[in-house]
Amino acid sequence: DSPEYFGTIAADSSVNNSNLPIFHWFTSSPGGANTTSGARGSVYFLGEFYDNIQADRHGQSTGGFPKKSYDFDFNKGNRFLFREGEERVKDINMLTNWADKSKTRNTLGYEMVRHSGEPAHYAFPVRIQQNGSFFSVADMVEDGDDRYLERVGLDPEGALYKMYNRLDSSSSGVNKKTRKDENNRDLQDLINGLGLSGEAKLQFGYDHLDIPGTINYLAALDLTNNRDHGHKNYYLYRDTLGSGEWRPLVWDIDLCLGRNWISGPAYFDDTFTNNNLRAGASNRLKTFVFNDTTLNQMYLRRVRSLMDQLLGPPSAPVSYIPDRVDELTLLIDPNDNNAQRGNDDADLDYRKWGSWGNRNTLREGAARIKFEHIPSRRSQLYGLNEIPSAQPETPVIRIGTVDYNPAARNASPDQSGEYFLLVNPNRTAIDCSHWEISGGISFSFPAGTVIPARGRLYVARDARGFRGRSISPKAGEKRYLISGYDGQLSARGETLTLKNEAGVLIDSIAYPGSPTPGQDYLRITEILFAPSPPTETELAVDPGLRAEDFEFVELTNTGPSPLDLGGTAFVEGISFSFEPQTILEAGHHILVVANLAAFNLRYRSDLEIAGEYTGRLSNDGEQLQIQDAAGENILEFSYNDAWYDTADDDGHSLVALNPATTSVTDFDRPVNWGVSLEQGGNPGASASEYAMTFPFWKYQNFPEDSVSDPMVTGPSVDLDADMLDTVLEYGFGRNPTTHDVEENYRASLVAHGGTDYLALSFRRRRNALDLSYEVQFSSDLVSWTTSTEPFGSPLDNGDGTETITIRDHDPARSDSARYTRVKIIVGN
Repeated sequence: DSPEYFGTIAADSSVNNSNLPIFHWFTSSPGGANTTSGARGSVYFLGEFYDNIQADRHGQSTGGFPKKSYDFDFNKGNRFLFREGEERVKDINMLTNWADKSKTRNTLGYEMVRHSGEPAHYAFPVRIQQNGSFFSVADMVEDGDDRYLERVGLDPEGALYKMYNRLDSSSSGVNKKTRKDENNRDLQDLINGLGLSGEAKLQFGYDHLDIPGTINYLAALDLTNNRDHGHKNYYLYRDTLGSGEWRPLVWDIDLCLGRNWISGPAYFDDTFTNNNLRAGASNRLKTFVFNDTTLNQMYLRRVRSLMDQLLGPPSAPVSYIPDRVDELTLLIDPNDNNAQRGNDDADLDYRKWGSWGNRNTLREGAARIKFEHIPSRRSQLYGLNEIPSAQPETPVIRIGTVDYNPAARNASPDQSGEYFLLVNPNRTAIDCSHWEISGGISFSFPAGTVIPARGRLYVARDARGFRGRSISPKAGEKRYLISGYDGQLSARGETLTLKNEAGVLIDSIAYPGSPTPGQDYLRITEILFAPSPPTETELAVDPGLRAEDFEFVELTNTGPSPLDLGGTAFVEGISFSFEPQTILEAGHHILVVANLAAFNLRYRSDLEIAGEYTGRLSNDGEQLQIQDAAGENILEFSYNDAWYDTADDDGHSLVALNPATTSVTDFDRPVNWGVSLEQGGNPGASASEYAMTFPFWKYQNFPEDSVSDPMVTGPSVDLDADMLDTVLEYGFGRNPTTHDVEENYRASLVAHGGTDYLALSFRRRRNALDLSYEVQFSSDLVSWTTSTEPFGSPLDNGDGTETITIRDHDPARSDSARYTRVKIIVGN
């Protein structure tokens, strides 16, 4: 399962006129590749060479075609890149299109399904060169495996079965594609459940099926006019580790857009047929939907939506399918010439493999889709009485019950049981596919989400949590459910907004909520994410210490009463759960640390420490999330190393400025954080002073969205036209947006030891980590000397600044001039 050779191939000028991707296939046994045993060979595609790969015949009924389908199995060490920017794949299928004279149906069929919102394989035409000569125009189609699931947005850890039966056996006619180390018990449970009758069957289905996904699958296949499924030709996928729900997925779709398998001629029938709705062989999944009035109504509404999207009514036809047929035709057969003489890929394929029946060329076959099938199918579907009228652009759907804290009523042990309700008061089903809910949560409704007439849709955070509730609504009650929104319904109260696919407001609700004590009063107040390295003294105790061992996070009870932190947990960024009966008194602090032994080496021993967390605080910044015992979010925010260099590079901590009054939604704003005065921070104590830095000062004095604008906060900008640029405003402790008339510096004569000296008094920042001042003196304004001789004690101005006086080294003389200046330097 590895290459034997590495290299490339010689350029092949015969493919220069092709618009298709070129798949170069080299094999010493072309005949062997036509068998199920296959043959080894090499492939060159998109500039990459793949050696010693397996190719063998693919398919059942198509195995007898002169132009066959093939499976290509690539080596573990060199997986196949089918398209730039995509993940590599294990295998691909090269499917014959010999029975499809238009050469478009695999590509278009899967594409129509994807446009319907259904997860589906990629498929596109390629030109195959075998051993340096034209071989065929084939359809490259994805193989169904875990990488396919991941690419289409499904969990690759879920169970995937390729089905060759009517969902009546878990062993015969089943090809398990993932989770192969397990048996098929889950599939048998599904078969058993859907084999029940009456209410028991419905209850099972509502609790175990992805109903929107199932409805969308059935509607999308009907829009392609495919009936070759139900008895085979479908996948079953289970979100094993997530919701636990099952849904069907599409495979083998070439018999679409008018073509059908007819008893007798089989593939080889030139007559186009419009299938009825609910086409194809029945199975337990299909009867679950079609035999129930409510689910069938939902299916018909989704069919109507897809009709309007893909076909359009006779009075306003949609050109999507004809346009795509034209685009594919121009790729494969760009020149409208005689297939017997032309050199387009379609012409070469026609001459090599021939045709059957009416012997249509590609262009003739494509024209039949555009001018025969599509108009006929459009008229048929829009003429069906059971198809509902188009739904209003802005139908009335109401947000109903919001259960934001199920744990408070013992309905659920935690927040996994939360949900909200959507109510359809209309007399017709409403398709909510791709609608969005926003506010404290974020969710896009999956394709196939239809709320039945006068019906309800439960929208849950977690399907298992909802169905595991101990109080209604819960499992066993035929609750129509979708799940998986981002975020959670906050007990603090918030607004939920429902918009349709066009972004038009449908409904909005603001619920008041009832915050938990932790939500009201527990706050993160200090974060040391980039500590200074261990000192020699610390290393003498433990030579294995690293800087990250000294990390900590401080939490504070900002409320008036004790807080029970038992079960409160960090669930993102770091991991830690507080022990039961961990009581934090009002106004007190508690710490979680990276390494308790290291922490005790550096800090005093009387601090309240809850324990060591797992993980490490990122020096690049990251999101921290803390939840209470019921799973309610207390805080969820991101800190950023780019806020303050001194916290990122010099071992200072981030300190919350006003944690009790800062909104929980604003903890990720740098304006609400400062930097500790001391290296290493000040854990276990409320900060009375903060270190001053230029970035911190800018956040405190400029609008937040202007801080990074050099035209506003650049060093030489004088925004208030008071002759002080931004650096001087910072150095002198002034307001950069106010024209200051106060005196910032003053020269005078001072007496010291009976001698007069020139001195300069000026305002300077206290506690500034990135400021330095140089007072200089000169007799000629050319040569300057720096003095550090203080005169008197600094005068605290009570605003974070002090006034200091520095005198000259040389006595003042009445017979010569003397000058002074102050130089302010920002930076370490």
